Amino acid sequence: MTPTCAMCPRILPPRKATGRPAIYCSQRCRRACEFEIRRIDKRVGDLETQLSDRRISNLKFFSGVDDPERIQAEIDRLKTRLIELFGPPDEEDTTA
Repeated sequence: MTPTCAMCPRILPPRKATGRPAIYCSQRCRRACEFEIRRIDKRVGDLETQLSDRRISNLKFFSGVDDPERIQAEIDRLKTRLIELFGPPDEEDTTA
């Protein structure tokens, strides 16, 4: 399987003998990823605050946006995307 860029479908350049393997095909993709990570991080924080506020205030939940399961599902989806953007774990990483 040929490794592809975390941001676009381009194939990554061949791995060098030393250093970390490439995750992005270009600086443009690296910068786009950094922007997306910041955007997702802010969104996850906002959703976690919203969920926490609803749990603390013990509000009655309505279907739709206020549904805690839907909020949690969106948080999980965004966190999964963040993991994708950070790339595969390092070979030495035993925590994953």
